[in-house]
Amino acid sequence: MGGDKALENGRIRYYGPVQPANSARELAGRRYVHEFNTVTGCTRGWHETLDRMGNVRQIRPERRDRTVRHYQFDSNGRYKGSW
Repeated sequence: MGGDKALENGRIRYYGPVQPANSARELAGRRYVHEFNTVTGCTRGWHETLDRMGNVRQIRPERRDRTVRHYQFDSNGRYKGSW
């Protein structure tokens, strides 16, 4: 479900709607997250993959240089690796 959340230091984070996964396995789907800093005017965004429990399992930050890097986490939130 989409929505927004006010964070510390004047940041606001917007969560896009979850796009369902193609298969009915462990992962529920993906969403886009956009964060805006009202103090500095800086923004950043990333894609998150969520499991059925709502835990973030993978993120892919959007970078200005267009490099693509994925970061993966286990079901307990521990970092597993990147590629």
